[in-house]
Amino acid sequence: MTNQGEMTDPEAPAGDWTEERLFGGRLQVRQPRTGYRYGLDTVLLAGLTDCGAGERAADLGTGCGVIPIIMTARGRGREWLGLEVQEELARLARSNVAANGLSAVIRIEWADFREIPRLGAGGWADLVVSNPPYGRFGAGRVSPNPERAAARQEQAGTLDGLFGAAAHLLHPGGRLALICPAPRLVELIQAATRFGFHPGRLTFVHIRPEQPARLIHGLWNRRGGSDLVVAPPFFVHTAAGAISPELERLYAG
Repeated sequence: MTNQGEMTDPEAPAGDWTEERLFGGRLQVRQPRTGYRYGLDTVLLAGLTDCGAGERAADLGTGCGVIPIIMTARGRGREWLGLEVQEELARLARSNVAANGLSAVIRIEWADFREIPRLGAGGWADLVVSNPPYGRFGAGRVSPNPERAAARQEQAGTLDGLFGAAAHLLHPGGRLALICPAPRLVELIQAATRFGFHPGRLTFVHIRPEQPARLIHGLWNRRGGSDLVVAPPFFVHTAAGAISPELERLYAG
């Protein structure tokens, strides 16, 4: 992948951001210094989701575009669409895509994924991915930062809205990959069932081996098929507190 040097895309929004380098410096991503910032869940979703080199994919709530950038760098997907409801983040995502030389593969749109079923033809995607807000709408303390609040709580879409949008985009044999808090597994299954999805593979993510699962990476099939596969658990840290080898591999690319 070509390193573009300093990021100078004229579409980049004016603001206060930091620049992160991934995969030993091969990728560079700008993100807001405050507000929405990608984290462990983003890296896990991009690392644990399979996508064929010839497949078409969409990222619902793409933020600053990290997931399609990482997955394209790994050769996963020939065409990506990233949708982001926050205008500044959408512009930043477009800038990040251009800075990494991926504009021919990744298209970023400023759009609300809840409007997808009303926008016309669907059924074109092989894969949809999303890292939805973890908090239920109206539950818990809301961050005073608008970007952070939208990223953490269901202000711009519920699980039903997410599954509905994915159902519209995916062809009948397509898949939806999500990462969500483990305590919301029952809600996930209920929402999936309402929209005709079936769990294909679940990976429980533990911060340490002795602790309960914190997150779930789930692959949901648009059409029923084989039995559910429960993958081996993924550990973020070892029992001694060091970063696990499997997480190091994801960060290394």
